[in-house]
Amino acid sequence: MTGIIFRVEGTLVDSGYLDALAWWRTLRDAGHDVPVAAVHRLIGTGGDNVLRVLIGHDDEDLKKRHEEAFTLLKPDLRPIRGAADLLREVKSRGARVVLATSAPEEDVADIRRVIDADDAIDHFASAGDAAATRPVANIFIAALGVGGLNARDALVVGDTVWDVEAARAAGMACVCVQTGGTGRTDLEQGGAMAVYGDVADLLADIDRSPLARFVMRRD
Repeated sequence: MTGIIFRVEGTLVDSGYLDALAWWRTLRDAGHDVPVAAVHRLIGTGGDNVLRVLIGHDDEDLKKRHEEAFTLLKPDLRPIRGAADLLREVKSRGARVVLATSAPEEDVADIRRVIDADDAIDHFASAGDAAATRPVANIFIAALGVGGLNARDALVVGDTVWDVEAARAAGMACVCVQTGGTGRTDLEQGGAMAVYGDVADLLADIDRSPLARFVMRRD
């Protein structure tokens, strides 16, 4: 069985800048004057890593406040163009579809609602399935586990250099899209196998993309 592991935030759901705004507001209200650009560069590494880099230590209270701030922004969440279509195409071609998010389990229902492709999703790995957040690869290792996949038979689709590093650490290659806010040059230099504008562009090129090795070709 082959499978494609999709990073959710920034890849399938347009949430990266909203997450950065939620962190910026949380840190500002706690007395930490941090540029929002500095926050955005760390989106995708996990809340514990965001805090260690920006204020020098983890803080459970600030992570809770961040969740509350992000909840207020959830009505603005939107799917990335082509997200549901790509998931359904991969599923119809016989590959297992696994979604991976560093969000807590209680956010999964909201994420599913935004993507609106439950018929195409086989498994979902969230923060509760990983012992620690990326870039130590745990979320993608967890995704392999819940999806019943071997690393050699799976590929990651993500949107940050952190995704590339975590996929590599888990034994997989990573195809990237630019909808998380990271540019093509940074993604390519970071080791992305291929880079697309968004998942709609990836879908349009699926038979020539690295995904072709993992999904059946349509005649």
